[in-house]
Amino acid sequence: MKLLLRCRSLTTFFSAFCLIGFSALVSACEYHDTMGFGAFNHGMGFRSSHPLAQNNLPARKTPQVTIEYDKPVRGRAGQDQSIIINYHLPPEFEDAYLRFTAGEGIEVNAQESISIDSLTGEYALEYLAKEEGKRHVLVLIDAMKDKLPYSRVYRIDLAIEN
Repeated sequence: MKLLLRCRSLTTFFSAFCLIGFSALVSACEYHDTMGFGAFNHGMGFRSSHPLAQNNLPARKTPQVTIEYDKPVRGRAGQDQSIIINYHLPPEFEDAYLRFTAGEGIEVNAQESISIDSLTGEYALEYLAKEEGKRHVLVLIDAMKDKLPYSRVYRIDLAIEN
C-alpha cells in the first residue's frame, strides 16, 4: 500500500513538473519564435503584435507638400523685396492653396490665397519690412488628400537690416 501511495505521489509530482515545464517552454517559444513557428502561433500570435517586433517594420513615408527657398533670407527695411518660393505638390493632393501670414513689422503683398495648379512651380512672394530685426512670414498650405483636409505650415525667417 505504501508503495502504491509513493508511486501515486511521484506520478503526481512528475505530472505537475512536466506540465509546468511544458507550459514554460510553450510560452518561451511564443515569445521568441519566428512568424508561423510551430502549432501554437500560426503567424497570428503574440509576435506579430509585440512592440519589439513592430520596430523592425519599415517606416511608412507619407507624401508631403513641400516648399523651398534660398536661405538665409536677408532684406532691408523700407524696401519692397521678394522671396522666390518653389513648391512641390505630390499627385495625391488636390485643391491646394498657399496663404501667407506676416509677422510683426512685415507687410505681405499677396492675394488672400494662391491656387496651386501644377505638381511643381514657383511663386514670388513680395513683402515690405517696416523695421529692422528678426522677422518671419508663415506659409500655410491647405489641400485635400484622399478626400481629407491637409494643412501644413512653414516658417520663413527674415533678417532685416537698415
